[in-house]
Amino acid sequence: MFASFILLVLFITGIIETAIQLFGPQGNVNGNCQTYVFNNKISGTSIDTLAWLQQNNICQCWQTIFAFYIVGAVFLVWMLIMAGQVSRDTYD
Repeated sequence: MFASFILLVLFITGIIETAIQLFGPQGNVNGNCQTYVFNNKISGTSIDTLAWLQQNNICQCWQTIFAFYIVGAVFLVWMLIMAGQVSRDTYD
């Protein structure tokens, strides 16, 4: 139960850190992705298309990491609740 709490604190720290980088006032990765990648569709067979695909992948990886942090934190909260029920012998 103690380890789950420590992991939950680390996951929440990761969520905050990633949110600051994604949506914060400086850097603002999500804003840069909106401006330079998602609003700038490139097609065809050129080096620009390959560069856009790579940039799109990087932006989607940032968004995925943020989502995984949230899912992990929810899982750890659930694990804390289950551990509390086991320690009190209430399984209902």
